[in-house]
Amino acid sequence: MDSERSSITLALHQEKLHSSLLVDWFNQRYPRRLIQFRGNVWFVKCKTVQEYRRDRLAALLGKGLVNIATVEPLKTDQFSRLLSLHVDLPAHTTSSNTYFVKFGPDLDDDLPIKDPDKALAHELLFSLWIRRRDAHSFNRVYRGGVPVFFDSGTAFLGEPNLMDLNQFFRPGPDPGYAGLWRVCEGNHSDLETLKLRARERESFSGAGDSCRVLFPVVDRDNFLGGLESCRQAIAQLNPSHITAMIEWAGFPSEEGKDVFRSLVEPHCQLDEGYERLCSTLFSSD
Repeated sequence: MDSERSSITLALHQEKLHSSLLVDWFNQRYPRRLIQFRGNVWFVKCKTVQEYRRDRLAALLGKGLVNIATVEPLKTDQFSRLLSLHVDLPAHTTSSNTYFVKFGPDLDDDLPIKDPDKALAHELLFSLWIRRRDAHSFNRVYRGGVPVFFDSGTAFLGEPNLMDLNQFFRPGPDPGYAGLWRVCEGNHSDLETLKLRARERESFSGAGDSCRVLFPVVDRDNFLGGLESCRQAIAQLNPSHITAMIEWAGFPSEEGKDVFRSLVEPHCQLDEGYERLCSTLFSSD
């Protein structure tokens, strides 16, 4: 039974069912990237080793705090299995820069936050803390109306200038900039990934100053309560826990120390960052 659960097979049915989700903001499609492993469906992600560490650390720090997709490292024999299955991997792919990310539509019981407004609030404040600026709809899926997010490539000094709050909240030409984040209040009965992605792509098609990344929120007070509960949870994290997660994610010693400092300093800036986040999200411009 254990060997069956640890085996890797292509998840062709899931790929067919969710093919419309396997596309990024740049319209790049990812066929033959879904696999069945340990009883779940996973997306095979190929990035740099540094990006893997950031994704892994975000998943480790966010466990139990936010609805973030699990990230699993790859063993050499598992990489060989992927090659034998003809998983669509880039030419530069190795076992060091390939890893598994649990596929959002396959998640359910392991989501710590079931309330959509609170889940979104936790994601955004957590993203501010780790300096993940590209919290757009193509880096999130909705599972029964509940958001689950992934992709933390800019976080943990991936873009060092983001430590400056002015830089973090600057606007930009695409939805990957926190200065464009806005809350959209209303009775959202259509919290569906594809609809939200279509609206976001349409809003940026004109490439004007009115481009915004809209986050659907049903109850403003509930959302604000989620921001506050996440702020308190982050402030209470034990520094030794943060250090352990950095080491577990595989950061080299000196780089890990820099990452730790980048997380501890925003700890002290949570109040200022919180105020900037709220003023941005609820801005009327």
